[in-house]
Amino acid sequence: MSPQQLAGVTLRYAQFADQQFQAMSKSERIQKLKIHHTRMLKIHEDSLAYYRGKGKDDLNLRDNIRTVKQECLRNADQLQRHEKHRLEFLVAALTMYAKVISSTDSYNNLVLRFCAIWLSTEADADTNLHIAKPLRDIPSHKFVDLAHQLTARLQPNSSEASQFHQNLYSLVTRVCAEHPFHMAYQVITLAASLATKTSRRASTNIGPREHAAHSLLAQVKTATKRSLEIEQMEHFSRAAISWAKEDNGKKGEDGRYTAAKNSAILTLKDMDIPVATAELSVDPTLAYKGIPRLMSYDAKFTIAGGIHHPKIMVCRSSEGHQHRELVRSSSAHCDPSI
Repeated sequence: MSPQQLAGVTLRYAQFADQQFQAMSKSERIQKLKIHHTRMLKIHEDSLAYYRGKGKDDLNLRDNIRTVKQECLRNADQLQRHEKHRLEFLVAALTMYAKVISSTDSYNNLVLRFCAIWLSTEADADTNLHIAKPLRDIPSHKFVDLAHQLTARLQPNSSEASQFHQNLYSLVTRVCAEHPFHMAYQVITLAASLATKTSRRASTNIGPREHAAHSLLAQVKTATKRSLEIEQMEHFSRAAISWAKEDNGKKGEDGRYTAAKNSAILTLKDMDIPVATAELSVDPTLAYKGIPRLMSYDAKFTIAGGIHHPKIMVCRSSEGHQHRELVRSSSAHCDPSI
């Protein structure tokens, strides 16, 4: 059997397990049983309380309590067995999906399904323990398109962290270290929040995610060969935020504005990182050789309409291309769509 054929067989196994997991998760019979079980537990609790207080001489009540208890035990056993089998299908689906994704590039779209299931297992330690290795076996570049979804759920990687968050932290660290031009800006933005939110009111918005990003970024910079590029990306982010807040000055006769000579945006010259808004293909080899680099920003810029009056800049790459970028003051956001 060829690797492609094996991947096809494994995929069918994964899809079967996935279907069974979904069916068991949505079972109306089990939902009704849960409601009934909750009601019977309440009846048992109330009856037992009454028996201990005023009904000790009521033999019928005692028998009824015993009957209700036995039913509660049967219901609990049935629910426990159902949950056990449901989680077995869950682990099988995730494990088999991971094997398919790891073994071939023919089913890279399965990463979306894998993450859709996996990201719903935050409270399930056993499942995350089982899939820790299969998750590590999936090449990091296959998660690049999910950078925002993954970084949005970051938590500090401490001994108290759940297995889910340990897996997530490890994955984001790996993707950020191996594909910094696709992942690092999301982490840098979160980490920057820790440094910029200094007021008492703003500090209340700083949570575990920001602290996790700060620690992760420091870890990646010491462990990767691309620490220089990541430091330049940090410099770019700080400069973009500063530039977004700068006064526009006066409009020239040509209808454009001119950035001040000491403007933060003009410090971005001859860098080893790509233009932030340029389309950069993912490199599975991790080499990223010959990428078009950020050379400079034009001092001249215009102002777009809208509530935030964003600046429209021109960034030049090492290939000689001009990239029009939009920076708005509310979030220092670069938009390549204009």
